[in-house]
Amino acid sequence: MTEISDREVQADKSTDALASREFRQGRRVTSGPATIRPSAVLGQTGSHMLLSLPRPAALSIGSDGTMVGRSAGYQKRLGDLAGTYRDEGAYQTALADHGADRIVYSVEESRVADGPGALIIGTSTLLPGRIGDEFALTRGHLHAIADRAELYHCLSGTGVMVLETIDGASQVVALRPGDALHVPGHWLHRSVNVGQEPFVTLFCYSADAGQDYGIIADAGGMATLVVDDGAGGWTTRRNPNHRGYQAR
Repeated sequence: MTEISDREVQADKSTDALASREFRQGRRVTSGPATIRPSAVLGQTGSHMLLSLPRPAALSIGSDGTMVGRSAGYQKRLGDLAGTYRDEGAYQTALADHGADRIVYSVEESRVADGPGALIIGTSTLLPGRIGDEFALTRGHLHAIADRAELYHCLSGTGVMVLETIDGASQVVALRPGDALHVPGHWLHRSVNVGQEPFVTLFCYSADAGQDYGIIADAGGMATLVVDDGAGGWTTRRNPNHRGYQAR
């Protein structure tokens, strides 16, 4: 167990007293993305109660997907996407040409708490490219808690979101800067970059949602492929390898 010195306790008390005083005086109180120690919170009745609260996180989000104030991030590289594209030969050629470490997409996120009621806010930056005639894509997922919804807002680039349900419903939605998409619970979803620039989206979903990637792999991929139409655009095609989704 981590020991807290008397000096740290006194510093926390001083900080809490200042925050409480400035709150009562109507001043803005700012802090970094960390958990507040039990502190005095002014209630509607004027009484104080002890709560352990996450701190608000101020973020600056660029159209290129950069997130100042993020709490985490990761990258998916070409070598991480084995089995994601239908054309295995084209995938192996891309590995030989570009290497397994080639970045395909990156994610930055802000999370100040876990569990029901908390949110994850982040950006996804999917770089342009093709494997065979399929456009660059993310792995796609269903939320592990399947009824959890998600919001996507396109910040830059041109892409589509492929959405499917376990019982066979399918929809493909095009996204350009300023467009937003509300993905209800129980819909599998995947981002696809159909343009020449990075496809950047802002997303937000419940922190307890989780991701189930295996449901897509077990089905032989998503039912809908987004492919080059041969005329400078994109179209969709049925995936002949798709075996249907199995409820978990």
